[in-house]
Amino acid sequence: MAGRVGRGEIWQFDEFSSETSLRVNGRLLYLDRFRLMPKEDPPNTEWMMGNARYLATGLCLDERAFDFAERIHLLLPDTAVGIDTPRLENRMSRFLCEDCY
Repeated sequence: MAGRVGRGEIWQFDEFSSETSLRVNGRLLYLDRFRLMPKEDPPNTEWMMGNARYLATGLCLDERAFDFAERIHLLLPDTAVGIDTPRLENRMSRFLCEDCY
């Protein structure tokens, strides 16, 4: 989230750091790290967040992962969605949207 959006406080924080990891049976399958510092490097540029104010990551590790990806595209047609398939049964998704409602 770009801050307290409902109050108009968009990208007004100093720093946000995030690390998400997924391990199965002790084996690292997914690692995502990022740090936002809006005052030094505004994230609302075209190649970062653009007009989006919300970011989400979805992980599906199942033989039905392909169906998951297809349903995401159908359910969220106005949302920017990037889906990666490192293996047939795995889908990693990143979602950007301007408003969440």
